Amino acid sequence: MDSAASGCVAFDSVTITIFSSPGANYTINNPGQCYQGNQFDVQDQSSLSSGSYTVSWNWGDGNTDTTLTASHTYASSGSYRLSLTVTSDMGCIDTLSSQVDVFAMPTATISFNSDSVQCLNGNEFIVSDATVNGVSRNWDFGNGAQDTALQSRNKYSNSGNYTISLITTDANGCIDTTTHDVMVLESPGANYTINNPGQCYQGNQ
Repeated sequence: MDSAASGCVAFDSVTITIFSSPGANYTINNPGQCYQGNQFDVQDQSSLSSGSYTVSWNWGDGNTDTTLTASHTYASSGSYRLSLTVTSDMGCIDTLSSQVDVFAMPTATISFNSDSVQCLNGNEFIVSDATVNGVSRNWDFGNGAQDTALQSRNKYSNSGNYTISLITTDANGCIDTTTHDVMVLESPGANYTINNPGQCYQGNQ
């Protein structure tokens, strides 16, 4: 017999549960760092209204972590995709990712426009910053003299060995240093004696 035709109605119910989803979030100390000394420190700031969750960090270079706070040093310069995946105890998942940059280091390069070994008399050392992508610099000539010009000159007051240092900085704030040794030779002091600077022609000697 058709239940609808007889006026009979059947009911059924199903209980559903909607679990809270986590909201992935984190802080990072600095998303853009120079290669030398780079260390990216992250801390989980995710949220979940009820229950617990676990975290999984993916540094984008094949390395991972599962702690709430983590640190990582990249072995090569470049751009990487850092991601945090948060999984609740009920299996709900959220992921947040962002780009981090590891800047290549500049290579400080000194170009000499003069001999690196000179006599004290008339010495003048001319140097230029030949660093690729260098935007600022500091010269230290080893005798107390300093300069920030692209090309610089220095004269030494005393003979000896000196080290010229160049500290160069690129547009990303990355710094490199190089040095070049120079030598200032003691100039001879010409001198002589003469028996008599004014003599008669006959018998002069």
